[in-house]
Amino acid sequence: MVIRRRYRVTVNGKTYEVEVEEEGEGALRVRAEEVSYGKLKGAILSPVPGKVVKLRVGVGDKVSKDDLIAVIESMKALVEVKSPYEGVVREVKVKEGDFVNINQVIVIIN
Repeated sequence: MVIRRRYRVTVNGKTYEVEVEEEGEGALRVRAEEVSYGKLKGAILSPVPGKVVKLRVGVGDKVSKDDLIAVIESMKALVEVKSPYEGVVREVKVKEGDFVNINQVIVIIN
């Protein structure tokens, strides 16, 4: 059974639509889309605090919308972070094993 929830989250004055899907066994999928544009355009943020257990992109990689960017372990759940953008990875701000805070920038895409 899949439970879907949508939230509107504001971070540093920027508003995002966030969709969270719970798919059983604690696995979550999170997708965030920027509602207003500004400094964070192209930034992909961590939707939860936790440990980066997989990082699927590097600088220069081409990504499509909904490509898997990272997996974060948070409170025994694995949260998939997918790209809301299409483009090329300009910066990677974390590495596997790093602990991240909620709304921390993971990667920036052109």
